[in-house]
Formats: sequence, C-alpha cells, structure tokens
Amino acid sequence: QALNEATYAYAQQLEEAGRIEEAALQYATLGDYEDAMERANALTYELAVSEMERSPESAMSRFEALGDYEDAPEKALECRYALALQRYADGRYESAMELFESLGEYSDADAQVKRSRYAYAGQLFDAGEFDEAAVQYEACGAYLNAEDRAMRSRYEAAAKLEQAGDYAAAARAFAALGSYEDAKQRVTQNEDSWLKQPYQTALLDMDLGDYQSVIEGLEDVWDAELPERYADVRQMYVEACIARADELLAQNKPFEALPVLERI
Repeated sequence: QALNEATYAYAQQLEEAGRIEEAALQYATLGDYEDAMERANALTYELAVSEMERSPESAMSRFEALGDYEDAPEKALECRYALALQRYADGRYESAMELFESLGEYSDADAQVKRSRYAYAGQLFDAGEFDEAAVQYEACGAYLNAEDRAMRSRYEAAAKLEQAGDYAAAARAFAALGSYEDAKQRVTQNEDSWLKQPYQTALLDMDLGDYQSVIEGLEDVWDAELPERYADVRQMYVEACIARADELLAQNKPFEALPVLERI
C-alpha cells in the first residue's frame, strides 16, 4: 500500500511538472489503484493528440494501445490514414498501399490503394522489376492505363529474358502476349535462337551417322515443350538413342547401351 501511495504521488509530481509520458508510465504500473489507470489513459490520449500532426505513426501506436478508450479507435484510423498519405508523399508507395489496405472502408482508402499500387508498379518498372510491376498493374484493374502498362511490363520482362539468353523462357513469355506489338515475331526469333543451331547440327549428324553427337546436341531440348516447327526434334533424339544403342550392342557393349536407352 505504501509503495502504491508513493508511486501515485510521484506520478502526480511528474504530471504537474509536464513530464506527461513518464507520469503515464508510472500511473500504468499501479493497475487498479485508485484512478491510476484512468490517469494513465487520459495522459496517453493527451500525448497521442499532441503527436497527431508531427508524428502520426507514434500517435497511431498510442491510440491503438488505448483500445476502446473514448474515441481512440477513430483517432487511430485517422492517424493511419495520415501516415499512409505521408508515406505516399515520401515515395514509399508499397508501404502506403499496405497502410491504405489496412484501413478497409475508411474514407477514400480504397481509391488510395489503387493510386498507391499504380505508383508502386511504376516504381518497380523503373527499377527493372518487370514481372512484379506487371502483377501490381494487373491488380489495378482498369485504373488509368494500368492494363496497357501491365502488357508493357510483361513485354519488357520477356525482352529481359531474351537479353539474358534464356530464349526458351523468352519465347514462352512473348507467346503469352498474343498480338501485342511485335510479340509474335519475337516468339519466332527466340525459338530460332533456342533451337535452330542444335536442330540443324543434329540433322547433319544424323545424315553422317554420328548418333552420339545427335544425342549430346539435343540432350537439353528434346523433352521440352517444342514449337511445331521443331516438333521432330523429339523423334530425332529417340531414333539417335536407339541407333547408338544398336551400335554399342554390335560392339558387345551392352552395359554402355543400356544407359543410352534409359534416356528415352
């Protein structure tokens, strides 16, 4: 009891001295003692109100900690909204988007989510993160020119794969774009970059009876999803494996022939 009385008196002194936060903490340690919790909540509320303009994030945390105290829940939403606007103004679009999303139906939060998402997508695009930019633009739906920006992002992602030499993935990415710009031509170009050289070399090696070279040349592509123009690559590989296995059997090398046949 004596300790509680001393702590309460100390909290009062801190409050009278304008040391509001320290006073609130001291009151809070007293729990149900007299009106200590009411004083703690009142001072925390006072601090939160004073911080709303200069530090909405801190104010939001204080209001949320107050639970259902007076209008703290509404004040917390107001601070969250202000913080989201601040994050948007600072160019922190992803954080702004997440904050606005957490606000649900508060004010115009839904419209602000779209605005922030669109800006975030542009930020990702400028950073060369085209796949993620496309995802964000697509999530914007018909907002502004988001649909066209999504297609542009997908196109740039495909071009990035092409530049990296991943022609198979680039061909698939361009194919997914349908008739967008020159996507169809880029599909053909990338398919040829991926398959033309090994295909033509394999044809020559088949004519020469060099089945081992055919197997080695087509090993990485024969079981891929092939375009129609190169559909016979798979059959060529299978025939080369069978022919090579026959050669090895003829040389009385059955243990070398078996792994060749197991490839198919």
